[in-house]
Amino acid sequence: MKKITGLSFAFVFILMMTACTNHSEVFNDFSLKGESTHWTGELQVHTEERYNKNDEKSTTYETSSKHTFVLEYKGELEDLKSLRHLKYKYQGTAIGGSEDQTFDTGSTDKRFVSTSSGNGAFETKNSVIEVTVEWDNQTETFTLKSTD
Repeated sequence: MKKITGLSFAFVFILMMTACTNHSEVFNDFSLKGESTHWTGELQVHTEERYNKNDEKSTTYETSSKHTFVLEYKGELEDLKSLRHLKYKYQGTAIGGSEDQTFDTGSTDKRFVSTSSGNGAFETKNSVIEVTVEWDNQTETFTLKSTD
């Protein structure tokens, strides 16, 4: 019985402490996906929003986001043994990135990943991301969208 009373007290104490806080957080995780004839793309996004009530008149709002862009060749790795140049870019309303790679002996991977993070504006799961891939005198463009 003492054990149950102690656990009940701890639960009520934690509940009271969280009810009195002037801080709230919102976390969102989602992916945007798309493909072209030769490539697939995915943007994995993690966002955090924090609201802090400083006093009765002042509230601060902070945001941060982390995103990982994955570009993958749909064909066989053998097809990329003669690859000499790969350039890709992705752009949304709030985030974007690009890579430009040169290969002396072709690519040893068919998956290319870039990661970044920042504060301020961020993409939502309703965002549309434009992707352009250029490789050895070929170009393809496609969009990434929510699959939900």
